[in-house]
Amino acid sequence: MENRLIKVLLIEDDSAQAKLAQLILSKAEGIKFNVQWADTLSKGLVRLDAGDIDLVLLDLNLPDSKGMDSFEKIMAQATNVPVIIVTGMDDESLAVQAVKAGAQDYIIKGQVNSVHLVRSIRYAMLRKQAEEMLRSTNNDLETRVIERTEELSRANDLLKREIAERKWTEEQLMQSAFYDTLTGLPNRALLMDRLRILIRHAGRREDYLFAVLFLDLDRFKVINDSLGHIYGDQLLIAIARRLESCVRPGDTVARFGGDEFVILLDEIKDVNDATIISERIENEIKLPFTLESGRQVFTSVSIGIALSDIGYVRPEDILRDADTAMYRAKALGKARHVVFDTSMHSYALALLHLEAELRRAVENKEFLLHYQPILSLDIEGITGVEALLRWQHPERGLIYPKEFIPVAEETGLIVPIGEWVLRTACMQQKEWRDAGLPSLNMAVNLSARQFEHKNLTGLIRDVLRETGGFPQDLTLEITESIAMKDIDFSVKTLKELRAMGIKISIDDFGTGYSSLAYLQNFPISNLKIEQSFVKDIQSESDKSLRIIAAIIAMAGTLKLNVIAEGVETEDQLEFLHSQGCVEIQGNLFSQPMIASDITKLVGKKRYELGLVGKRQRYG
Repeated sequence: MENRLIKVLLIEDDSAQAKLAQLILSKAEGIKFNVQWADTLSKGLVRLDAGDIDLVLLDLNLPDSKGMDSFEKIMAQATNVPVIIVTGMDDESLAVQAVKAGAQDYIIKGQVNSVHLVRSIRYAMLRKQAEEMLRSTNNDLETRVIERTEELSRANDLLKREIAERKWTEEQLMQSAFYDTLTGLPNRALLMDRLRILIRHAGRREDYLFAVLFLDLDRFKVINDSLGHIYGDQLLIAIARRLESCVRPGDTVARFGGDEFVILLDEIKDVNDATIISERIENEIKLPFTLESGRQVFTSVSIGIALSDIGYVRPEDILRDADTAMYRAKALGKARHVVFDTSMHSYALALLHLEAELRRAVENKEFLLHYQPILSLDIEGITGVEALLRWQHPERGLIYPKEFIPVAEETGLIVPIGEWVLRTACMQQKEWRDAGLPSLNMAVNLSARQFEHKNLTGLIRDVLRETGGFPQDLTLEITESIAMKDIDFSVKTLKELRAMGIKISIDDFGTGYSSLAYLQNFPISNLKIEQSFVKDIQSESDKSLRIIAAIIAMAGTLKLNVIAEGVETEDQLEFLHSQGCVEIQGNLFSQPMIASDITKLVGKKRYELGLVGKRQRYG
């Protein structure tokens, strides 16, 4: 400091005091001072703004500023420049206040000499330098601590990842994040954690009861596939918000995965509390959802309920039972809730065993086809057959579709099974044709999974080409509910099939909700009256008789052929024919039979079919 010129800014309105200070500093030994004087605060601030001032000597009471306001303005202008307060005896308390606020020192006018003033300036500058060095050191240390902390954090994170990868990566990652990124709901990891707590609580208190609700959206896949994943995600978010509005503050709504949600109902009185909330959820979910584009979509929910009073010790077990009850709700028609009982678990195990056997059956080709004739009363002969699937189980013998088709649908096995049925039926049809039999129309049922297959028409075209089948001799049957599931998709797909020359039948007609307007849009050839209506003819059910008459009349208006299924008595046959139905199918004439028996049947004369008397009676 002694080797350089010290620039001092003296802000003092008293010229005598200013000259005195300049004189004292000019005679200082060992240090050179350049004193610049400003008689107002505003002038002093302008000089400070110009820079290169080493120290400020400040009188607090100036013409344009008084007291601490003067000091605060100087400090705001030059935070790194040391300030010494110059004050009178009367203002010493104000000077002390300024020192507490950041001034380096104060000196009292009239008590200043060369030694005192120079020493005060020297110490002020040294203290300021020390403060700056300490601040710089602290900043450096803080920066190093932050950098080191970040390095340690990165090393720690790396170590965690390495441990997780060596052990159980997927589970560790799942448990490290407790909320679903899409809906903001607790995810499976957090759900399981809370469920463990509830189970432990139930184990300690006999009077404590909680419930698990397992929810699955009905038809979500159709919405997601037809509108796209963006709209599907919007729907899931909206559903999450509605579910939250249906439960109590202490309950948990979690997204389990996909379109599945789980709700934990904490401390309920009895099963009625769970069913009341389930009904509230069902009613809320049935209301329309308006997505961001303004499009409205509708859905419903199937709910399985499991209560803690069974005495669960593992979260997986109560979730399994709630899930089982949910699937029972779906099997009963969806859009409802079912409370779990222990018999359902045995049933679920049986289904699991059936699925395993069904997969083996696909690999071992344990399936076969039976064919049931379709007869025309007008020509007294067989016009076609319906291919009916059977499972030749190696231990249980012949198993009918109603026992295994639902499992095949649920697991997706229906797709390879359905392709096998179509291919086998077309090959059999060609075999009959090559044997010289009259042309027989082959009716093959399509499941919902098959009909929704993206390349259905391409698959059928390939099968016909590979088997030598004629499209005009093939009829594909879909149920009314499948056709009405997605009208636009159904119309598009059916038109593609019809353009190939394939005929379309609506199976089980009368059980759904088709209208004349919808049917006019479908390029169909046949309506097949559902068997339950035909069966009720025998009991003379007035409702069934009117439905059958209406279906036949509607088909006549649309110029569609009508086939009655499940005809087993002559009374049924008589009524159907009296209403104008001329094609029938049922055990009255023939049960489903193997292909070789069809060959023998077609080869018989008309009078041998047992239709001659009926021809005279109804013709």
